[in-house]
Amino acid sequence: MLDFVHGEDFAFEGEVVATADDENRNRQAVYALDTKSGKTIWRTPTVNSVKNRMLLVGDRIVAVDAEGFFFALAASDGHEIWRHQLRFSPSVELSAPALAPDGRTVVAGVGERMMSVDAQTGNVNWSGGKFPIGEPSPIRPDIADGKILSVVNWRGTFLSDLQTGALLWKRNDNPPERYPGPDPVIRDGKAIAFGSTSVVEYDLKTGEQIRRVECGVSFVMPCGRPLFAEGRWIVGTSRAGIVALDAATYKVLWRGKVGPALVGLSAYRPSGSLDVNTEPVMLPNGLVAAAAVDGAIHVWRLSDGEHVREIRTGVPYLAGVAVQGDALFAADLHGNVRRFKV
Repeated sequence: MLDFVHGEDFAFEGEVVATADDENRNRQAVYALDTKSGKTIWRTPTVNSVKNRMLLVGDRIVAVDAEGFFFALAASDGHEIWRHQLRFSPSVELSAPALAPDGRTVVAGVGERMMSVDAQTGNVNWSGGKFPIGEPSPIRPDIADGKILSVVNWRGTFLSDLQTGALLWKRNDNPPERYPGPDPVIRDGKAIAFGSTSVVEYDLKTGEQIRRVECGVSFVMPCGRPLFAEGRWIVGTSRAGIVALDAATYKVLWRGKVGPALVGLSAYRPSGSLDVNTEPVMLPNGLVAAAAVDGAIHVWRLSDGEHVREIRTGVPYLAGVAVQGDALFAADLHGNVRRFKV
C-alpha cells in the first residue's frame, strides 16, 4: 500500500514522494519518484512501515512509522535529518503528523504518545499529552489558534495547548466520538468533530457543545481531512460514497456515487460497501476528485455532485490522490503509482 506526502505543494523539485507499506518482506520505505517518468530518484528504508499521511515541511518530509518513530528526511536525497520515538504503546501507531500554522512545528501521536518537534532543528518542544491513547487510528489532529484538536477512537474529543501539551478540555458525547471518521477541524472559533452519523460543534475556548447535527450518513471510517470549498464540506463516508455538507447547516447537499468496495475496511462493514476513505482534492474548473476502494478515481462537479469522470484501474485505493498542476497522482493497494492528466 502507498500513500503520498501531503502539503500545500507536495512536489519538491520534480519529485513526488510516497511511502511503501511492505513490511512482510522487509521492504518498507519512503520513495521519491520523478514526476514525469516515474523513475525512482531515491529510496530510504524505514524501521517499520508508515501507515498514514506524511508532511512536506519546507525541504523535508516528516512522517511517523508504525512503531512510533517520528522522523524527518531531506526531500532532495532522502537522508535522515532527525528521528525521535514516541512513548511506548502496545498498539500500532497510525496517527498522522500535523503541521502548526508557524510552518515548522510538527505534532505527532495521540494522548500520552503526543510529541511536538521543531521540524527544522529536530528539537523536541515537549513530549506526552495529557489524555489517554485509546484505539489506534490514522486520524490527524488539527492545529490552529495555539490549540491542538484530537479525536480518539472510543475516548472522545480533546483540546490541548500547542505550547505545552497541557489538556484544556475533553468531551465524550457518545456518539459521535465513539467511531470518529474524518479528521477534526478548528474553524471560526469552533472545534468540529465528525462522528458516527453526525457532526458536532464545540466552543473552542470552553469545550461546551454548541450543536449536534444528524446527517443521515455513516462517518465511521477514517477518511482524511474534509475538503472545504465554496461554503461546503466534502467528506468521504463508509456507505454513501462522498457527500457535500452545507458548512452552515451540515445538511447533505449531494451524494457522489462510487461502486461497491473491493475489500472491507470499516469496522463491522463487509466488502461491497460504498466506501470513500481518502481525502478529496480540488481540480480545476470546479471539480472534486477522490480515489475509492472500488478500484477507481472519481470526479464530481462541486456545485451539484454530478459524476463527470471515472478512471477505473481495478485495484482498491486506500490512499488519497495528489495534484500538481495538470497532473494527478494515485497510488493503489498493489503498490502501483500512476500519473493522469486532469
